[in-house]
Amino acid sequence: MNKMFFDEAEIKGGLFFGPDDRGNPCSIEGEARFHGAHIGGQVNFKRVLFKEEVLFQGTHVDGEVIVIGTEIPKFMAVGARFSKTLEINSGTKIVDLVLKDAKVGTLNIDWGSISGKLELMGCEYGSVEDKEKLLEILLAKRVRERQPYEFLEDYSRQIGEADFARDVYYKWRRLTAPTWREKPCAAFYDTLLWLGAGYGVRPIYFIFLWITICWIVTFGAFLSPRFIKPSNSVNGIPTWEEAAWLSLVNLLPGMPGEYPKVANQWQLTIWGAYIAVVIRFVGWYVVSVASLTLAGLFNKYLPIN
Repeated sequence: MNKMFFDEAEIKGGLFFGPDDRGNPCSIEGEARFHGAHIGGQVNFKRVLFKEEVLFQGTHVDGEVIVIGTEIPKFMAVGARFSKTLEINSGTKIVDLVLKDAKVGTLNIDWGSISGKLELMGCEYGSVEDKEKLLEILLAKRVRERQPYEFLEDYSRQIGEADFARDVYYKWRRLTAPTWREKPCAAFYDTLLWLGAGYGVRPIYFIFLWITICWIVTFGAFLSPRFIKPSNSVNGIPTWEEAAWLSLVNLLPGMPGEYPKVANQWQLTIWGAYIAVVIRFVGWYVVSVASLTLAGLFNKYLPIN
């Protein structure tokens, strides 16, 4: 068959394309177009060899669209509406799959069968089989647009999987993080958000950052004579307990500065004072991020109606 045109067609039943009576696969040499068509039943491609594009632009299919053991250079369904399932089984080979602005009842796709471009910008679906694999393929193909991830997040929350939704957002942020070479300022800010609280969806990162800063300050700055020196009444360097308290005082805003003997026994050098200012700034940042993260979690899990 050279070409197949169903533009603006009104088909009450379904369409089936498959092998002939001898088992030879159906071969379509030219385009297969269904522009603006309305198909009332199922569309089934079984062991079909398409040499050019399959175009479902603006097509409305009431039944399932099933693709089995078929080879397609490009499956384009821009603005299509598949009321039930779009099913692409294993054994199918599709180079490019474009579902831009499409609306699908259920996505049941063997994502490994897509070897080239995957475009889901504006695509909406009622459900998706193997959402974990969908996220994996989006990341592997480095799809950077926000909408496919955002829709997957919303869908995951609707089915009660908020943890997966947060994981989707986190991985999208890591994928689209600015590079230090191209945007150093944006990369610095993004790194703070990443390490500070995991972009607000992994608050455990805040704890790791706080502990790391505390230990660096304790065993680095406040145990070094370069940054702290004794008063006239003592000699040597602070004990690790005293250094730990000094680091907490500088790291956490609002901490009392008095501690038995510590305040009078030790004083910061000029470099220690600079370190204290930087640490206090970081401390304010950490506490701010923690507050915003906790507020977001309370709003998510304990909403006020």
